[in-house]
Amino acid sequence: MKKRLVQFVEKVHLKVFGHEMGDEMRSFLTRLSWSFLSGIGALPILMLITTLAGRFMGPIEYGKYNLMLVANQYLIIFIFLGLDTVLIRSIARDPSVKARKRVISSISNIVFLVLVGLVVLSPIVYPFVSRIMSGGKSFFLMLICYTIVFSAKTLFDSSIRGLEEFKVQAKAKIFEVIIVAVLFIAVFFVLKDHTFAGFVSVLVAGAIAISIYYLSYLKRYFGKSNFTDSLAVLREGKWFLISALLGTIFLSADKIIIAKYLGFTAFGIYSAYYFSSFTLIAQAGQLFNNVFFPATVRVKDKAFIKKIDKIFCIGFLPLFVLASCLTLIMLSIFGRQYPVSLFYVIGFSVLSVVFLFQSIYATIILDFSEQYYRKCLLTTYGVNFLAICLYIVAVRFSFFSVSLVIGTLIANYCITIAIQRFYIKKVMSE
Repeated sequence: MKKRLVQFVEKVHLKVFGHEMGDEMRSFLTRLSWSFLSGIGALPILMLITTLAGRFMGPIEYGKYNLMLVANQYLIIFIFLGLDTVLIRSIARDPSVKARKRVISSISNIVFLVLVGLVVLSPIVYPFVSRIMSGGKSFFLMLICYTIVFSAKTLFDSSIRGLEEFKVQAKAKIFEVIIVAVLFIAVFFVLKDHTFAGFVSVLVAGAIAISIYYLSYLKRYFGKSNFTDSLAVLREGKWFLISALLGTIFLSADKIIIAKYLGFTAFGIYSAYYFSSFTLIAQAGQLFNNVFFPATVRVKDKAFIKKIDKIFCIGFLPLFVLASCLTLIMLSIFGRQYPVSLFYVIGFSVLSVVFLFQSIYATIILDFSEQYYRKCLLTTYGVNFLAICLYIVAVRFSFFSVSLVIGTLIANYCITIAIQRFYIKKVMSE
């Protein structure tokens, strides 16, 4: 079966790209198959669980859950300080156990130190957060618990990615989804707790389970770190910190404004569309980048970039149709509380496909040129700033709407891809 599948992929590669598959591509596809195995095994179940959770919780509680995810994104940025990206790059670049242990130890010690600081400062930060995001003390408590656990999970997962142990990662994700599924049934069907706090508790338990699984494999890489190593990784992470912060500001601006000015019900419906259209496409992109990022760190030949362009042209329409069908199916599971809008379905489907390719192009620039990566960041975030200004003006003059947000996001990502392609051409010409 495996041999036939390999032969089929080789024939498709020859037909699409006009030449036979090389050894590096075969190795890449082997690692990619493990990454997608975890997605095929775990992603549909997680999608169903999240959709059913949204159905039982309703738009208001589902909106609170998604607002908590937005707040978590900001906390994660300042917890990792760009070191999650540094971790993957550094491990992939140097295969020696000693170097990898030094990097993993240094970064993990920094992250856990910041988490301790978060716990200590949380009572001081609470009044500030409560003014921006409503939800009360229970919301804030769930946010802190969720952030601590998922920070550890992200740290361990990034280490596994850098080590390119995708078989371990696949098994771990399947183990996690089993835990989440069992607890979801217990909480939502047996205990009948249909609140966002109940759902977050289920996810936190799953994250703890997978973190323990990862830790049993990674424990040999943990140890003491010195000040010099910690300072070195922090210096390398500063641009990734800026990138993550500016990117999150743009990606979360629409969600925060919708929740604040249109209400939790509107935000819950918006989140349902976002999840329905983005989940499979964006997760497929993450599974691809999961292997693509550490692999391209080692590759010096830039010829493969042309293959990405060709995949973009060939794959856009099929991916759009797939995203549209998936969105309609998922919305039917969400239930009547989440009305169907054809404009939303088409808009979010286009958005998800465009987002997928802009994330791949961003990875290419990051891998091949830090200089052009910085320039590309400054340019694209200038465009993002204009989009946020449009939101502010729309709120000020009372014409802010979800339709405006969708149109702005699509235009923004199309412009971003054009900017990325400009800098990629510069990389290829050198």
